[in-house]
Amino acid sequence: MIMRTRQTDTVDSGRRRFWRSRVGWLVLASVLACLVVLVPSAVSGFQPGALVVAEILVAGIVLGLGRQGIDTLALRLVGVSTIVLYGWVFLNHRREHSSVCVGLAGCQGLALGTLFGALVASLFLAVIAVPVTLLWNHGARTLRPEFPRPRTPKQWVIVAICGLALALALDVLLGVPSPP
Repeated sequence: MIMRTRQTDTVDSGRRRFWRSRVGWLVLASVLACLVVLVPSAVSGFQPGALVVAEILVAGIVLGLGRQGIDTLALRLVGVSTIVLYGWVFLNHRREHSSVCVGLAGCQGLALGTLFGALVASLFLAVIAVPVTLLWNHGARTLRPEFPRPRTPKQWVIVAICGLALALALDVLLGVPSPP
């Protein structure tokens, strides 16, 4: 039986509190970055190019703030750019009162185009967010990866299953019809 002392309990609760606050900040900043880009687009239909560039700059700066590893930053960049691109697509189609996609080929093309567009958009956001992160953290030492890497074949299988589940969720989210 392992006995815990008051000191280790205090340290553990301090770590939990820090982790929750840091994760909470990173999630809140990601939501704020999405809102910075999507809300002006939802309020007014057409935006000048300078305003879109300013929105992307602000979103990149917001994503770069905070102590985070490069893997956490990359995950947040891809997540925010995917949500923003899907948001733009749905907002534009809602404004035009048309369906998002027509037919299997159109829906799959939209899903793949938006997914690859999100990867390209995340590279643009990374050009802004990575230098901000380096400045915020006073160097590159804190950019070490935070997520554990899969080591066993079983862990890699779990990662592959999660990737397939995400791809299926993307199809369901877009309402992509499957062939009979």
